[in-house]
Amino acid sequence: MMSAQEMWAAAGVGAGVALGYLLGSSSKKPGYDADAWSKFFGFATTTEELVDSFVKHIEGEAPNNLKSFQNLRQESLESALAEAVVFGILQQLQLRPTISDVFAGGADFMCTYRPIWFSESGSWPLAVEATTLEPSAVERNSGWPNEFPEEISGGPFSLLTERITQRASDKVRQLSEHPMPRVLAIVSSHIGADAILCNTLAARSVLISDAQISVPIAVGETSQITNLEHSVFLRGNPKTREITAKRPSISAVLLVSVAGDQSAVLGILHPEPRYPLDISAFPDIPFIKVSPWPVVNGQIGVEWVVGQPSARKFKHRRIDWRFEAVRRAGRGARDPE
Repeated sequence: MMSAQEMWAAAGVGAGVALGYLLGSSSKKPGYDADAWSKFFGFATTTEELVDSFVKHIEGEAPNNLKSFQNLRQESLESALAEAVVFGILQQLQLRPTISDVFAGGADFMCTYRPIWFSESGSWPLAVEATTLEPSAVERNSGWPNEFPEEISGGPFSLLTERITQRASDKVRQLSEHPMPRVLAIVSSHIGADAILCNTLAARSVLISDAQISVPIAVGETSQITNLEHSVFLRGNPKTREITAKRPSISAVLLVSVAGDQSAVLGILHPEPRYPLDISAFPDIPFIKVSPWPVVNGQIGVEWVVGQPSARKFKHRRIDWRFEAVRRAGRGARDPE
């Protein structure tokens, strides 16, 4: 006689085979719609669909914020997209994001995570703020037109280090209200965002400012230097060569580029934040950090937490508040995610 576990396993296999058959057979029929199957599995095929699903979530979970978000969507579609994208990523990371009251100030989203799994207690709070770099501003600052060229072409462009650092500075007061780790997610849907916002060179430049090449006039070796002018977390004293930390209200910055039906994410860690971030809350997202810290003799070293850093990709998924409500009600306070 089959045990209960064996029966459930058999049922699961049977359901999988049946679904596979339906997918295979329906794809051969006239009028087969791949988008329909994407929606069946929860994927958002367009950014508009993603934002629409976020609106439904707000209606159910934070109705006081609905009018404000609808106004934001009309005035700045990019800002509305940034909130929806970041919320969706936090959901996929199983961080249980909730929307903060728009009239209360502070970060956009409050999350919880458990650094030690299989524990009955030990949920840790986390505040996340979503902000954006408007495509028109990115175009001006980078020199990269926000349009697909009619033919293959190339040319110089600039990184967005100074603008990203300024955006972090603008958010310090807002994030400082929360006695917990605080993460700032900076989002862009500019066509070149992957190259000028969400690659390893861009993240490195945000951490230590844009690098310069020093060439001795007489003897000596060419070297790479930085003045830390636009570093998001570091400040230097040219006379003493002492390097200290700044903006401790931000535990980490996430750089998020949006392209088509997915987003790419890289992280930058503060070397000495008021509330350190446990990066296990963001699995498989590469984070760059200063190492060693404190800096010795003015020589700044950086390292990636992962061995071969490349941005983690997230396929956009619809944010369905009804499904989320049922899921939370079914699992209760002991949600084991």
